[in-house]
Amino acid sequence: MSGTSGTPMDRQFFFNLVSAYGADPKRWPLEHREQATGFAQTEEGRRMILEATGLDAALSSYRLPDPSARLHARILAQASSRTTRRKRLVRYGLGAGMIGISLAGALTGALAVINLSPPPALTLGDTLTAFGNLQSESEIAEDGK
Repeated sequence: MSGTSGTPMDRQFFFNLVSAYGADPKRWPLEHREQATGFAQTEEGRRMILEATGLDAALSSYRLPDPSARLHARILAQASSRTTRRKRLVRYGLGAGMIGISLAGALTGALAVINLSPPPALTLGDTLTAFGNLQSESEIAEDGK
């Protein structure tokens, strides 16, 4: 079934090759071309080539009609609207990016000021400790009199 070199090509493989690539041997894969050319010399091969030639000619002669002016205008209108949307997205996206970068810079600056500025001076009274006052409020008030 395979068309590797050294083995003769069978009918089904040649039929599949001609069906897929057409009647022109230049289109056939290089690894199968030599054996396919040999099989094409047989009567059955010539018949398959003749059928494929008719199909190739029909496919080659087919031409697509030119697009209408209305279709052309619609395509151009859609292209310009997509371009406009893309420009708008880029413009707003860049603006949002600049705002984000600015906010990140402001936050970084605020954190730097908070962390790098010295703490405010803490004035401790004579009776203030880390655990509270050594004297009660009433004792402090009496001492002040």
